[in-house]
Amino acid sequence: MKHPERTLAVALALGISAFACRAFGLSIATTAPIFAALVVCAFFFVFFTYGRKIKKSLVAAVLAAAFCVLGIFGGGALMKKRDDAAALVSADEHTITATVESVSYVTSFDSRVIARVESIDGEKKNVLVAVDFPFSPELCERDVFTAVGTFKEPDKYEIYYESDGVYVSFAATDSEYIKTEKAGLLDKIRGLSAALSEKLFQNIGGKEGRLASAIALGDKSELPASLKLDFRRAGASHVLAVSGMHLSVLILSLRFVLSALERKKRNIILIVASLFYMALTGFSPSVCRAAIMMTMFLVGDIFGEKSDGMTSLMISMAIILAVWPSAVYGAGFWLSCAATFGILVVVPSFKLAFLYPKDGDKLPFAILKKAARAVLTLFIASAAAQMFTMPVIFRAFGGASWLSVFAGVLIVPLAEAALITSMIACVFAYVPFFSAAFAFVAKIPLSLTVRTAEAFSNVEGAYVSVRQPFTIYIIAAAGALTLAIILIKKLDKRLILAVGALAAAAFCVCLCIFNALNAGNTDIVYSKMNKNESIVVSTRGNVIVADISSGAFSSLENAANEVNNIYREEIDYLVLTHLHSNHIGAVLRLTSEIKVNNLVLPTAENEGDASVIRNLTSLVGGRVNIAFYSRASESEMEIDGIVIVLPTYVMLKRSTHPVIALAVEENGHRVSYVGASALDAGDAFVNDIYANCDVLIVGAHGPKEKNAVGLKYTAAGVAVIGADKEFVDTDGYAGNVYFADGDNFKFTVRFSHGE
Repeated sequence: MKHPERTLAVALALGISAFACRAFGLSIATTAPIFAALVVCAFFFVFFTYGRKIKKSLVAAVLAAAFCVLGIFGGGALMKKRDDAAALVSADEHTITATVESVSYVTSFDSRVIARVESIDGEKKNVLVAVDFPFSPELCERDVFTAVGTFKEPDKYEIYYESDGVYVSFAATDSEYIKTEKAGLLDKIRGLSAALSEKLFQNIGGKEGRLASAIALGDKSELPASLKLDFRRAGASHVLAVSGMHLSVLILSLRFVLSALERKKRNIILIVASLFYMALTGFSPSVCRAAIMMTMFLVGDIFGEKSDGMTSLMISMAIILAVWPSAVYGAGFWLSCAATFGILVVVPSFKLAFLYPKDGDKLPFAILKKAARAVLTLFIASAAAQMFTMPVIFRAFGGASWLSVFAGVLIVPLAEAALITSMIACVFAYVPFFSAAFAFVAKIPLSLTVRTAEAFSNVEGAYVSVRQPFTIYIIAAAGALTLAIILIKKLDKRLILAVGALAAAAFCVCLCIFNALNAGNTDIVYSKMNKNESIVVSTRGNVIVADISSGAFSSLENAANEVNNIYREEIDYLVLTHLHSNHIGAVLRLTSEIKVNNLVLPTAENEGDASVIRNLTSLVGGRVNIAFYSRASESEMEIDGIVIVLPTYVMLKRSTHPVIALAVEENGHRVSYVGASALDAGDAFVNDIYANCDVLIVGAHGPKEKNAVGLKYTAAGVAVIGADKEFVDTDGYAGNVYFADGDNFKFTVRFSHGE
């Protein structure tokens, strides 16, 4: 048996796969015969690992089957936990007693905490919930409180809490503080981490200070959303997650400091340091994986045994899922493990013997060879990590940068330098003079890392949608071929990169063809969700979004989804037709999820508008260009041949709400949006875009009191009715009418090559 240590790795891999299948409700958990699955898994493992060695094959098969069974039952238990939480959802009002585990956010308008419920209506329970308050209850970690409200299903945004074990939300209408629990050891470690993080930020300052806290201590709570977005668009999000790179830097530094100690004592200290750092950085899946793998390596070194990376990876995954099963729903867990798996499989296959210095090489040439080997190894590792994480990126983010491999080659060395200096600055954070000196030194690589990520994020066309209709097939083909290369021993594993390069080339070719075929098209998407509406215009690489809503984030998120659906990954112009206080938080959240280049606002008509504008300018003005248009007269915005006639502010006497009316024009074609009862205002501009258009959208957003709109007065061949049917008179209209029935409605108009 060549590699006996791989037995456990493959068996655990089968068990983890079975666990994941069951946790996600796939067929192995519900319809597929479990026995048949185990037989197939065992045969697969035996055939590729042991061949004719019957006894060893039998042991391997039994081990694989046992882990599969454990995985299926473990995943089933997790599914039951989710179902039990979902069963709490109802319209009935309940009183809960809970303890705050973490505070998600607090604003002037609402707040959210993650809390462990101890009782519901006096009955003992043990379930994590996301508690939403329409106010700030001023609760902190470990605070015990009671709240009255209803359980509800998590919305799309709240689903991200699944990886933390939160499967249900609680909408609280009232709450009362009871007491604060005594801090335990882990709470004290978290408090130390928070204090160090804040001190590090105070010493360094700015984005660089927040980045230092994130990479050195895993504290991303105050990391600017714009910076997270820049790293994601550059394909370097892994730099922000404390993982193997961060832990390796710490351990190598400590190993150098402790080099005088005997190996066994030194390794024990390093193991304790790894586990302490894991607690200090908040037990994130990526750092737990790295710490467990590092511990196994150090334990093996104590006993003179060589640690196997693949076995260590699978053991770390199994331990994490056993202790915290909900990690299976987190993108961070899969990104960390998939990237590590790719590096373990691919990098050892490249010996790069031609770049090792020879005896006859002169010193400059030898140094050049070492540098070239380091850069090439980093490039190969980055490419392998990107290739193996692509399925997760496809599922979690829907977009990827084709420059990510090159970005990694530049950003990772800068981030390592930033990490080392940040850790030193953290150690001396409270020492006079040294704290300022090391903070100054740390700020240099931190600033370079930030600027490099921003530069790659802003490269035009670098971040592309992987939602293209052909992408999933390319990813599936690359995955299948890669799996075959890994399992079939006779094939050279270096072909993995060839397969990845081929898939990347195929993606680029398909992308070019797709863009060429659609280059002249202008897509106009009208979307309505309840009473909130948006219009998305995509033309010649530019995306304009007009938000016609009360400022709810759900409306802006819906518009962003429509942008993604037409294979775009950023908004060039976000136009707000009118202002609500809710727009402050909604725009802030939107700009953390999708890149917005320009925010176009109406001029202030009152102090409420002025307050919204001031807040938006303060919060997003540093990364988004802000422009204004006048609502007192007709305003236009022309972008590559398409004209957006911006809303005119029209008031009706019986309402304080403005009528919204705007138009999109190209080559003599016009799509008009007119709010219900707009014609009552008697405004010439509104009447014109209503009467003379190809497509008329009668919107729901308008005055509370509305009169019926007669469609016979418009020349439009198509009318889309977002307003209530009772406010629309279709008598005498010969065109096609589409009613926006239901809570969610979408209508798309395409001008093909300007026709």
